[in-house]
Amino acid sequence: KDFGDGWEFSERVVNLCQRSSHAYYHFLAETLPLIQLMWTDLTTYPEAVVLVDTSFGNAWTPALLSLAGIHPSRIRQRDPSRVFLADTVHIPRPTPLHRPFPLLLDRLRASLLSASFAPSSSSAPAAAGEERACFW
Repeated sequence: KDFGDGWEFSERVVNLCQRSSHAYYHFLAETLPLIQLMWTDLTTYPEAVVLVDTSFGNAWTPALLSLAGIHPSRIRQRDPSRVFLADTVHIPRPTPLHRPFPLLLDRLRASLLSASFAPSSSSAPAAAGEERACFW
């Protein structure tokens, strides 16, 4: 659907924006673990786009999401000059600022340290329409 300049419509959006999620620590400790909670939604609905905050030169968010198996074509960067519309918005329970959930951090740590973190066949990002489940 075309709503004109400044508007973007998607059938489904997974919103990973939360307070300070553009900052490295907050993304790594508070937002990235939430992907584990959203993984079923992300894989059940491959058309869903993922909205993230990449303010202040944040380049690590798209890179880490790609490593997690989310294809870059699905990632949408928050932009105050754009309005995102969706039929369905998936919103994980926000992480309290500076108080990440210990269980989710432990799961993320285990995933990062496990052999399953290694890319399946190459270090290149997944091809269009193909996703890798490297973390979970």
